[in-house]
Amino acid sequence: MRTVRERIPDGTAGVRVKLARLRELVDRGRADPNVRGLALAAIARVPARNWGQESDAIHADVRRRVRYTMDPVGVELFVEPGRLLGQPAGDCDDHVALLGAMLESVGHPIRFRVGGGGDKWSHVWLEALERGRGWRSLDPIAKMEGLDFDP
Repeated sequence: MRTVRERIPDGTAGVRVKLARLRELVDRGRADPNVRGLALAAIARVPARNWGQESDAIHADVRRRVRYTMDPVGVELFVEPGRLLGQPAGDCDDHVALLGAMLESVGHPIRFRVGGGGDKWSHVWLEALERGRGWRSLDPIAKMEGLDFDP
C-alpha cells in the first residue's frame, strides 16, 4: 500500500485523471482484508439485507474515523484506503476512496460525483446503489468540521 503524490493537469483532463486514480484505489481497497473487516464491523448490528442501513452505517463509520484535512499546496495525494486507516486524516478524495472500497467490499456498487464549476475539480463524493431504491448520494465530508459541501 502506498500514497501517490501526483501533479494533475488542469481542466477536464485533470478531472479524468483524478477519477481514474480513485477508481484504482477503490478497486484495490475493496480486496484488502482490513478494509473489508472494517466494513463488516461497521454493519455488524445492521439487520441482514437492509441495504440502506448498511450503506448508512459504513458512511457514518468513515465520517467518524477519518478527519478532513487538505493536501499539500500544489500536490494531489492519493492515499490507498488501507493506508488511510493508519493515518486517519485526508481530503475528500481520500475519504471517498475509503468509503467506496468499504461499500464495494460488501457488495454495494458505487459511482463518483464531482462538484466545482465547469471543468474545475473542487469536491468529490459518491453515490451508492441501494437495491430496490436506486442511487443514493453519500458525501463523507459534507457539513463536517466546519465544511459545508452539499452536492
